[in-house]
This record gives sequence, structure tokens and C-alpha cells, in this order.
Amino acid sequence: MSKSKSEWASARTTIGLTGMPFAETIGGAFMAGMFLLYLTDYAGLGVLGSTMAPLILVIGRLIDFVIDPLLGWVIDSAKPRPFGKYRFFSLISIVLVSVATLLLFSIPEALKTRQALLFIWILAFYLLYSAASSLFTIYPLIQSIIPDTSRRSRLLSLQRLTSISIGVFFSFFMMLVNRLNERLEDFSRSFSTMASLFIGIALVISLTSLFLVHEGYERNQENPRIEIKDILDIFRKNKAITVNTASHLFRGLVFMLMTATATYYTKWAYCTDPLTGEVYAALFGRIMVINGVVVLGPMLLAAVVSPHLIHRLGSAIRLIDLSSLICAAGGLLMFALQVTGVLSGSYVLFIVLLAVMIFGSGLNSVPSQIINLECIDYNVYLTGKSMAGMIHALSRLLGKAQQALSTLAVGILLAAVGYNVDSSSGNYAGDLANIPVMLSGFLVISALLPAIFSLISILINRLYPINEQIRQEMLHQQAITKTEDIV
Repeated sequence: MSKSKSEWASARTTIGLTGMPFAETIGGAFMAGMFLLYLTDYAGLGVLGSTMAPLILVIGRLIDFVIDPLLGWVIDSAKPRPFGKYRFFSLISIVLVSVATLLLFSIPEALKTRQALLFIWILAFYLLYSAASSLFTIYPLIQSIIPDTSRRSRLLSLQRLTSISIGVFFSFFMMLVNRLNERLEDFSRSFSTMASLFIGIALVISLTSLFLVHEGYERNQENPRIEIKDILDIFRKNKAITVNTASHLFRGLVFMLMTATATYYTKWAYCTDPLTGEVYAALFGRIMVINGVVVLGPMLLAAVVSPHLIHRLGSAIRLIDLSSLICAAGGLLMFALQVTGVLSGSYVLFIVLLAVMIFGSGLNSVPSQIINLECIDYNVYLTGKSMAGMIHALSRLLGKAQQALSTLAVGILLAAVGYNVDSSSGNYAGDLANIPVMLSGFLVISALLPAIFSLISILINRLYPINEQIRQEMLHQQAITKTEDIV
């Protein structure tokens, strides 16, 4: 990339945009992969954790349906400022996401025996995390800085590689918790202490990166007045948004579901004595590291090849369909092997098939973000108004709803089988006879449903309206806007 002083092409801006998501990525990793696990296994809540989490998720999502569109309207209506509108909201988001995540995974001991106050604590900081994450407007920021698909795909690929690298780092989390617990002899305290360290490091990196970025051409433009009609026009006029939202409703659930039970399945299928319920903590820690390394390899590969495949296939939407086909094939095979009893007896087979599905899902990441940015471009093309904040908020709302649904599905399953873990030892304290049923339920969530949803997404994508001619017209329109802004 050229190192000219041009804002949208500078290496400094690229580094900043790559580092900004650290806090959001770590927060998302904790919420997606550890929230339910922390409440059920390490917070000392027992059965209460598995029943409280689904209720909080339902309440949170209902509130999100009001708050997220309102935040999108606030972002779109905000006046440009010298610091940058999207940078300003991202700064607020980074700080609040970090604070909320830290407090969610550091429940005070005094609250654990007072159910009402405990519920209020978890719900309050869950809602704070949820609202703050919607203010992280990095994709509208990218849309304002980088106009064409090829540059966007390279930047998004770099962001994806960085996110995966964070995932590699995060995969050592449980092993580090176990190491720390050897000294503290308290899993709950060890978990919270290690979480604080991870979150603090991510916060520093994100804030440093934010100040390397300068906003693009919209920084000096007055936004047109945003009215209710403009919000409704997003779906009435912008068919790309409607189709992409419907498709993403299903394909976005694929990754959430396939990873929702991976930790639980690994722990109870391969790291537990089926006769006593004793968990081999050291083995579990090592396998979690292996899971991270083996699974993140295909994700790294997918991030590297995604820009090339987009170019080779001719569009981002075609790569999304290819990724969905891979996920569907892997999910159906994994579920069939679970039904026949083969999968629960072979960790190697499990991790190989999971890696195939992760590779397919990984191919979806970069083109999905390109399509999201393209939908913002298309709204400007059709109406003259970006509505980037609202479109971004709706996308975030959809993602949070998907995360909640996946966690809710796991929570319902755990409650149904009477899931109960001793938080001091980490061993299973429920009915051991329910473990085989629980393992099959995990694979319904993480294999069968992702396969079905992947196939539905492919059918919906056939209605996507943007072709190469429209892309060139949108690019030309952005070039004119940028030139007028400079003049």
C-alpha cells in the first residue's frame, strides 16, 4: 500500500484500523465463548447460572430491538466534528465494552448468594456491553475512507488475520486459568483475574490504534437531515439490504452455533471420566489449546485466500455461497457420525471436521463485510444518504440476536438435562446418565442446524441485486463526492 499522506491510503490509517477492534474482539470472544461457561462452571452459581443466562439474553435482546435502532439514528444524526464522528463513537464503545466485559466476568462474592442483586448486576452490565458494542462504528469509518472493493478486501483480510491471531492468543485462556488456579486454588477468582488481564491489554491496544486513524471524506460534510422516512427507505428502496439481512440471518447463525458447544462437547466427551464425572483439568486445558491452534489454522488460511477467491469468482456473494456449501457438507457429516456413535469416541475426527466447518465459515467473513459496506454504498447511490449508522446498528443487532439465540439454545439444553458443575473442582455434579443425551444435543446445535441454515442462505442470495455495472457506477459516484469535498 502506498505510504502517501492521503488519509484513505496511509499505512498509519491501516495500522490503526487493524488495531482498533482489539477490545471489541476480546469482548466478543468472552461473550460468545465464555459467558455461559463462566456462569455455569466458574462463577459458583451452579444450576442458577444455566437458568439465569437464557433469561438475561432474552431480556437483553428485547431491549436491543429498541436501543440499537435508536443508537443508529443518533450516529447518523450526529454532526461531523474535527475528531471525527465515527472515531468519537468508537472511542466511547471501546471504553464501555471493556468496562462492561470486565465487570461481567468479575462478579463480587457478596452477590452470589443474593439472587435479585446478582440478576441486576449481570443484566445491567450485559446491557451496557450490548449497547456499547453497537457504537463501535469501524465499518462506517472504513466505508468513508476506502471506496473500492479491492482495497476494502485487503484491509478486511488484514483485520481478519489480526482477529484470528487474537483468537490464537485467547485459546490459551483456560490453560492460563488452570495455571493460575494452582496458586490461588479458586477457579472463580482465577478466571476473573485472567479475564481482567486479557481485557486490559486489549483496551490499551484499541485506544492507541484509534488515535492513528483519521476519518475520510464524510468528516467535513454536513449530513442531510435524517427522518423516519429515511429509515423506512432502507428496506423499501434498498433491496440489497433486505436480501443481505435475510441471508445473514441464517448464515450468521452458522458460526455462532458451530462454536457454541465446542468447548462443552470437548470437555464432556474427551476430558471426563464417564463413571465419576471427574474432569481431567490438565487434559482439558491442553485440548483447549489444541482446539484453538488446529481450528484457527483454517481460519488463517481462509482469511488469506478470501481476497483472491473474491477476485477469481467475480464477486463477494459467490464466495459466500461457496463457504455455505462447505459448512453444510461438514455439518451433515459431523451429525451423522455423532448419531452412529463414532464421533464421541474420536477427538481427532471431531477436530478435523470442526476445522473443515471453520474453514468454510472463515471464507464467509471478508465477503460478508464487503457486502455490508456495499449496502451502505448502495443506499447513497439510491437515496443520496449514507445511513451508515443505522445500517451498521441493524447489522450489529442481527449479530447480537444470533449470539443470543445460540447461547439460549445451549442454555435450554443444559437446563433440560439438569446440568450441574462443582465450581471448586470443575467436576460434573449432575446425573451422569444424561451426558450421552447432552452430547447429541450439542451436535444438533453445532452441526445439524448450521448445515440447514447454510443451505437456506444460498437460496436467499440468488435475489441479491447488485451487479458489476452498479458497482462501477457507485465507485464513480464516490469519486465525484470525494473530489467535491476536497475542492
